[in-house]
Amino acid sequence: MVGIPDAEGMPVDYEQLTPRARVITDAHPMEVRVAGSRDIVTSKTYAGRRKDAEALPELRRLLRAQESERPGPGRGREAQRSQGPTTGPGGGPSLDT
Repeated sequence: MVGIPDAEGMPVDYEQLTPRARVITDAHPMEVRVAGSRDIVTSKTYAGRRKDAEALPELRRLLRAQESERPGPGRGREAQRSQGPTTGPGGGPSLDT
């Protein structure tokens, strides 16, 4: 979870990513923290690589599905995060398309 860019494409510190991270407990006896879905979509958007661009439609679909399953307004920490720009570098795709 190091070096994942924010909505402006700047690297985010581990301490900023941790509250939005998902904790996986299937790896007993330890917990594993992975970047939150919105942070992954943001990093793929700003990476500018073909393989990331190809993965974005599916990742966005999964993100929308996750967010629709969360209860209440705001739908958790990831959804409360600033949405940032609606396009990626060079006018690329939006995080919400």
